[in-house]
Amino acid sequence: MTPEIVQKAFFTIGGSYKGDNVDNRLKSGGLGLAKMAFLFSADYVELTTVKDGKKTYVKATPQQIQNDDFKIIVSNTNELNGTTVTVKIPETYVDQEGKTRDIWFSTWGKGFFNNNMIGNVEVTKYVDGRKEWTEDFNKIPDGYTMIGTATTDFGDIEIYKDFTEQSSTVEVLISGLHQFDAYNNNTNVDHYRTIVNILPSVSTKSEVYPINNQREGFRSTVEPEKKDLMFFLTKLDSLFNRKKLKNTFGRSFNMDARKLSNIENNNKTSTKDIIDSVLKEIKANYKPSLNTEK
Repeated sequence: MTPEIVQKAFFTIGGSYKGDNVDNRLKSGGLGLAKMAFLFSADYVELTTVKDGKKTYVKATPQQIQNDDFKIIVSNTNELNGTTVTVKIPETYVDQEGKTRDIWFSTWGKGFFNNNMIGNVEVTKYVDGRKEWTEDFNKIPDGYTMIGTATTDFGDIEIYKDFTEQSSTVEVLISGLHQFDAYNNNTNVDHYRTIVNILPSVSTKSEVYPINNQREGFRSTVEPEKKDLMFFLTKLDSLFNRKKLKNTFGRSFNMDARKLSNIENNNKTSTKDIIDSVLKEIKANYKPSLNTEK
């Protein structure tokens, strides 16, 4: 970030900046609300950012940020572009009754990073200068297969499936970052783990931006696209289940449960073969768009 962006966007309430020349598909968030949690609840915030040979440094308390009373130090540097934000968490806080209470801050586990992330990102956690863990996030999370990309008026939706583990939860990501969990409520189908990664072509201020400001669900303005998406995912799971049963019980598979005991078990076909067969059938019978007739 440049010094101007630091002052006008990063340290501005509700301000956000993702780059003038950055594709909307790469931007996650945009209202600048989430950062308020650490800007105004910390003992201090320390920011170091480098852009094109200029280093910008700020260390400020919440009071200084509120009063716009902090120094921005700029210097020349040969360091690579990038940003580091350090937040000092206080040990206590004063509640509404005026009582001082301890702040419990977990140093165990991965928190937000327990969620799937899509992108070439390496995350390392340090506690008191000691490395706790490092994790590489890849384009496709372990166990998942990319089904394809659906197109909508608000952008593209990448669809990923893990056909080895059942779950009605649909993980919704924006530009590779987890936002919330949606649910496929069709209980007549055995659902499998699903990730949908939305790559918006519109800004967060657009009426058709797909998720709400709280990052807790889809906007009502994209309800038709949401229904089409869930319909497609249900069809996909149903198709996989039929293929799986057919390959497990042989060509004589019949939906009549009374005849299942007479069907010879056939375990020669692997899950990968079934997935490939499902994907082939999808490509032959479904258009890669949510705007098609059902």
